[in-house]
Amino acid sequence: MIWDKTDIDPTMVRSLINRFGIDPLVASILVRRGVTEPEDIKYFLESDLRYLYNPFLFNEMEDVIDRIQMSREEGEKVLVFGDKDVDGVTSSVILYETLKEYNIDVSWTVPTGNDSYGLSEKIVEDAYNGDISLIITVDCGISAFEAIKKAKNYGIDVIILDHHNPRDGKLPDTDLIINPKIENCGYPNINLAACGVVSKVIWALSLSKIDSLYKSTLCFLHVEDTGKGLIIEAVKLYNLVQVSQMRIDTSDTNNQSLSNLVDFLKGQTILIFNEKEQKKLLKSVFGHSVDVNAFDIKPEIERVLSGIKGADLSSLNNQSKMRLYSNRQYTQLDLIVNLFITYVERRYSDYFQPFTNALDLVALGTVADLMELKGENRILVKKGLEILCRTEREGLQALLLKLNLLGKNITSKEISWVLAPVINSAGRMKKADLAAKVLLCEERDLKNKLALEIVALNKERKSISENIWTDIYEDLHQSYEEFNKKLIVIFHRNMLKGVTGIIASRAQAIFSVPVIIIAKENDELTGSIRSAGNLNIQLLFNKTEDLLQEWGGHNSAAGFKLKYSNLTKLINRFHSVLNIKDLFIKTDVDSSRLKVDAYIPKEYLNPDIIKVCDTFEPYGEGNDLLVFVTKEVKILDINFVGKGEKNHLKLLFEAGEYKWPGIFWNSANRVGIDFTKGDLVDIAYRVERNFYGGNETLQLNVLDILK
Repeated sequence: MIWDKTDIDPTMVRSLINRFGIDPLVASILVRRGVTEPEDIKYFLESDLRYLYNPFLFNEMEDVIDRIQMSREEGEKVLVFGDKDVDGVTSSVILYETLKEYNIDVSWTVPTGNDSYGLSEKIVEDAYNGDISLIITVDCGISAFEAIKKAKNYGIDVIILDHHNPRDGKLPDTDLIINPKIENCGYPNINLAACGVVSKVIWALSLSKIDSLYKSTLCFLHVEDTGKGLIIEAVKLYNLVQVSQMRIDTSDTNNQSLSNLVDFLKGQTILIFNEKEQKKLLKSVFGHSVDVNAFDIKPEIERVLSGIKGADLSSLNNQSKMRLYSNRQYTQLDLIVNLFITYVERRYSDYFQPFTNALDLVALGTVADLMELKGENRILVKKGLEILCRTEREGLQALLLKLNLLGKNITSKEISWVLAPVINSAGRMKKADLAAKVLLCEERDLKNKLALEIVALNKERKSISENIWTDIYEDLHQSYEEFNKKLIVIFHRNMLKGVTGIIASRAQAIFSVPVIIIAKENDELTGSIRSAGNLNIQLLFNKTEDLLQEWGGHNSAAGFKLKYSNLTKLINRFHSVLNIKDLFIKTDVDSSRLKVDAYIPKEYLNPDIIKVCDTFEPYGEGNDLLVFVTKEVKILDINFVGKGEKNHLKLLFEAGEYKWPGIFWNSANRVGIDFTKGDLVDIAYRVERNFYGGNETLQLNVLDILK
């Protein structure tokens, strides 16, 4: 294995240290990972919800909120319909909880038994028969053309809250769609999970409760004396989103620009900060003949944000973190606007509580659905993990207890490896409603029963998966060769539809090529596709759509359905498209190379290194665990461990003043050949927490050893 440490510019590292006051090691890792823009760095250093994007950046958000409000006012029956995986279930639960709290007559359902993925015509028919007049799909719907057409014929409105790619760029026949993957949707983060999309709707719904702000235009005006002249700035916000602005420098202006400013302000409720000072400056601009009717927001802001009381704008601006992370000139008016938005969220914190309360499930769904942990997703997951660790959900508490996670510091790792697979198992075993019931359960007598049931279901799923894996292992190797080591396609009669994704993921990890696993149920086939993001899913579906009934997903994970009679044609088609240009996307993944984040001299390898690791939490898609290298550490002890065959190594290293325990997986065969006890070696490793017997210790997860 080649250890690859990218060279970086030391001046860039010093620049980050000086600007953000961060640890030199953290700064060098950020630069090495290409995180150098203040906007990107912000999401590694901060966790405040104020750094999230305003949901009303979605062009259709206001229409969606109005339709939801109408359903309450008209006493309509509303159905929340979600997908059966973790993202779909968490999305369904948090939207259902919020609408119920909003006094809407709401019910929920997710696919169970042999139900197909996505909104079906049968679901629409059942909704019509149940007097449902509004269906809200979550984590699905963007490809439900026929079902939505049927709903429209029945007079049922459909709101789509999804994050999957539209099929060939085409959209179903409804104007009520919130999906960051839609072109020109207005929202800057395309990597939201469905639960993230739903959380944005919940935030927007919370703001809509504030009559003075929802659908209101706020006009802020500020005059700053620079000593060389006056700077006059005005900005308009609609639903707290900036929609227009003006800036005039009186040292370089004319009557026309002042006239334009008057037109900009005409008919507006004007908000200013510090009335006495501002009106004096305004009179020096417009003269005594013009009286600006303005409302001073300073007293109210200082009442709620008591920490700023008595401070002048200049000093507040210099201390502003918003300014620190801004790539442009950050003015006093920018500060005032941000103070006002912070004031709103603090003043009306009870209104926004449903959004905050939902973040535990947003973190769970985002990590489980392998969304990139970059940008605002990092804050959604950070805050969500904090809430998850102290969750008040009765059913979730019971499940965490059964999984030995209750009261522990839950990270994205525990979600990925422990919690998400158990919740996912319900959908895989055709009982997705069980997962939703666990998360919704508030009855102490019932929660333990549900938690035990879902844990048992996961054990059953694991047993089935292991048996199937054994059955198809040789077939995987054969298909790998048949598809020129570019792809694996497996159909097996014993395959269970609910485990195709698990089998595909496991095979993809071993063979490092995209894997397609197909299961048969009656006369229908269901396929799951998994890749390392290097398969152009849209292109593949474009070349096979004439054979498919349903399809959709991401480059990393997708699914499809077709008739059993088309199986041979589909496999032949996969062979024929294998060499099409652009079917396989180039990625930076190379299993023969190990990307190293930093070299740590053995004298500096001490327990404080975990603080650096914590800075980069949460880890996950797009943000791999940190990899360090330390040279010339001594191997003090080697023990062989493992169930059955002792394939793994438990090591003890001496590095400077500290002794470090380490685990080296699947490497017992290297002892006595590449290294042995007493050797001085170079090690590549990750630092991780180890929980045993209620105690937390640090250990090295060794990735490679060179002598």
